[in-house]
Amino acid sequence: MMQSYPKHATAMGRDFSEYVISLGFSEADVLRGTGLTLQELQDSEQLASLQGLARILDNGIALTGDDLIAVRWGQTRRFAKLGLIGYLGRTSKDIHSIVTNLARYGKVFSTAMEIDVSHLEEDGIFRWRFDIPAKVDVGRFVEAQVSQFLHGTNRLLPRTVLPKQVTFCHRRKHNAAELEKLLGCSVSFGAQWNSLQYRVADLSVPLSTSDEALHKILQAHADLVLAQRPKNRSDIELTVERAIADRMATGQTSVSDVARDLGMSARTLARRLGDADTTYQTVLSNFRQAMADRYLKNSDMSQSEIAFLLGYSDVSSFASAFKRWTGQSPGERRQAFV
Repeated sequence: MMQSYPKHATAMGRDFSEYVISLGFSEADVLRGTGLTLQELQDSEQLASLQGLARILDNGIALTGDDLIAVRWGQTRRFAKLGLIGYLGRTSKDIHSIVTNLARYGKVFSTAMEIDVSHLEEDGIFRWRFDIPAKVDVGRFVEAQVSQFLHGTNRLLPRTVLPKQVTFCHRRKHNAAELEKLLGCSVSFGAQWNSLQYRVADLSVPLSTSDEALHKILQAHADLVLAQRPKNRSDIELTVERAIADRMATGQTSVSDVARDLGMSARTLARRLGDADTTYQTVLSNFRQAMADRYLKNSDMSQSEIAFLLGYSDVSSFASAFKRWTGQSPGERRQAFV
């Protein structure tokens, strides 16, 4: 396994792997660099490395040359393939119930997802993001999640119900219009949260598969599974990365600024990072490098725009730092991604 934290349910990785293998690609190529095996992916109630699962989708894209293959595949997914959380969805009363179950039982299927339904009642917004290191790119994984959710729910509804708007945290350089067409609604990138915004009235359209009695039984089982899941450990590096991200474009990312946001002194923050065998400057530098690579690969933003988003006062400072990190200029790095 690639790493013990963060983890996510194996179902998507298992089924997508089997799909790409069915196209004629080898298991070794599909799972290359993931640290996972098909045997480890078989139990849909087990959790595996999220980084490894996301890599499976990236491998499928690289092998087929189709960067929307995971979205197209997601259109064929049925909730019954998702294990316990899928059956909870099928037996729910409506989309509102599906979403609130995802929020309630999120830790059953992911240790990394932060799910927020605080804007659901008034604005119809369900949103989520992943507490993961910046170097881990789950963009294509999230696109597949959205595809399977939209098409999965519509198989259970008496009429088509689509969000007004979908937002993604990641950026997409190519085929954004085609993705929007596949999802059937407006899409934007580079948001603070991944989100689906529904018309509030659509949240209460009844599901044809609703089963109140079975739903209660499944909820009781999910409560037991949730109680048995280990509590998330405090990961100071992820916490600091999130605080840095919130401040990055302001340019005010000193250790004192971030420590204050986290409700501690700079000395305490330095000590806690030291306990994790790292320093604030290392976390900041690694975060900037990971985000710079992602912007250069997945967007058409200019170097000046990237420098600003990463908190640099000018493009030359950014270019010098990037050269120090990678041995390449930002322009050379971008060309390598073409």
